Amino acid sequence: MGSIRFYTGPWDFESAKHLLSRAMFAPSYEQISWSVEQGLEATIEQLLLDNPLPDPPVNPFYEGDPEVSIGSTWVRARYEEKSINAGINYRQRSLTAWTIKTIFEEEISAREKLTLFFHNHFAINSVLDERYLYRYITTIRENCLGDYRSLTKAIAIDPSMLRYLNGRQNKRGAPNENFARELLELFTVGKGPQIGPGDYSHYTERDIVEIARSMTGWYDVGYTDVQYQGEVDAQFNFFDHSEGTKQLSAHFNDAQIPDLLDQEYAYVIDVIFSSPQASRFLAEKLFRWFVHYDTSLDGVEEFLDDLAETVREEQFNMRTILATMWKSEHFYEDRFRAAMIKNPMDFIMGILKTGTLQMSDTLDEYYDSFYRIFDFLGKMQMEYFDIPEAAGWKAYYRSPLYSRNWINATTLPIRMQLVDDLLVNGLYPFMTNGDRMFVRFLPRLLLIQDARDPNFVIDFLQKITLPKPLKKEEQETMKAILLDGLPDFEWTVQFESLIAEPNPQLEEVLNLRINRALQYAFRHPVFQLH
Repeated sequence: MGSIRFYTGPWDFESAKHLLSRAMFAPSYEQISWSVEQGLEATIEQLLLDNPLPDPPVNPFYEGDPEVSIGSTWVRARYEEKSINAGINYRQRSLTAWTIKTIFEEEISAREKLTLFFHNHFAINSVLDERYLYRYITTIRENCLGDYRSLTKAIAIDPSMLRYLNGRQNKRGAPNENFARELLELFTVGKGPQIGPGDYSHYTERDIVEIARSMTGWYDVGYTDVQYQGEVDAQFNFFDHSEGTKQLSAHFNDAQIPDLLDQEYAYVIDVIFSSPQASRFLAEKLFRWFVHYDTSLDGVEEFLDDLAETVREEQFNMRTILATMWKSEHFYEDRFRAAMIKNPMDFIMGILKTGTLQMSDTLDEYYDSFYRIFDFLGKMQMEYFDIPEAAGWKAYYRSPLYSRNWINATTLPIRMQLVDDLLVNGLYPFMTNGDRMFVRFLPRLLLIQDARDPNFVIDFLQKITLPKPLKKEEQETMKAILLDGLPDFEWTVQFESLIAEPNPQLEEVLNLRINRALQYAFRHPVFQLH
């Protein structure tokens, strides 16, 4: 594993929170405490378990689909010809709500964070059939902890990718180079500086032409087809496949690609991954997402060289690569903690998952509430299934701002609005006349003996929600909001009274005071970091 040095520092609450906050979405106090007790190795093992896939999304409310009853899944059902637009609309709401629901309900696992990483890596947009999108995201979810080469092969002939990057138009006699170009530039080796006419350090224009020829003949079936029943698919037509041997450049050891028909795309991907640049490219992408966006910092270049060596040694096995990165001394350096701005999903889950989410549990309102959350995600410029560019969200490639691209004059007020709505105002479901959502922290405090002390409450709330403590005067402000003008002992009296005997009115008063204190913390710039 190269010369990577493993972390030998203290395995305390802050170290565990740093790992879990980067490797998953918004760990709870209980999850962080479990990690501290179990240790680094056990935590990483848990993060990388191959858990069962989530159940597919269902029809939560729509009565106009004769193919899918309420409560049943639509992922293999055809559209109703008379109401195809309504069918697409309800499935879009179902899929996006289910996506938020899946992330919210996940326990200690890296899979959803990795699914988002690879979704950004293999970016798509403008795919308007939710069956396609479900298959695409499931392909990523199934393969994100395995062999990265196998995932790349699966994505190369995924129906959504065949549509997005024009693979379905890539035919003998009229090759379309879009996917071949992005396969090299964005997915595997990177472009690099130009070193000659049509030569970009890691591949040439001629490589693009030959790889495009190798991938001819594939097309998707089932797109918004009212006759198509079953799982959408990709098929191969050998009449549309370019015959003959394809010749790659010296960047790929002058490899010749034989005519292998429907197996040729996989063969050429293996050839691409034989380039040493492929391991370095993946190492850098992982570093930007999980550690820090600035690869020019002191010591990072050497670490990336070592991590790339691990990638090659481990044959692109994501479990081993991630375990190595997360165990490294480099990962836990102070300069990388609370050093990146949370993307919108991390921000949202940082509110939803660290407290107790109070919401309706009926099927239609449950889905509709999560769809409401998804609406905020889009307003924060992270539309989950509509990434704006083939290169992904600009926070992960656009210098010099990188993660600071998430915060602007449009998105910051939306972040503040979501804080206010979930903590104080309540957030109604998107369409149904259901119960408002609130995030409550009092239920957790009632289980802790020391929460009788308001000073402990302030320390505890900071510890579980913020990546680093507020300044002393800011903590005093937060405490003043919690006490609402009362002396410390009044908090103790009220808290003990609520423990001794249920009192809905007092419970609501304390809930509001706790949440207003957290409203101050969540609106603070430090909450934007992780």
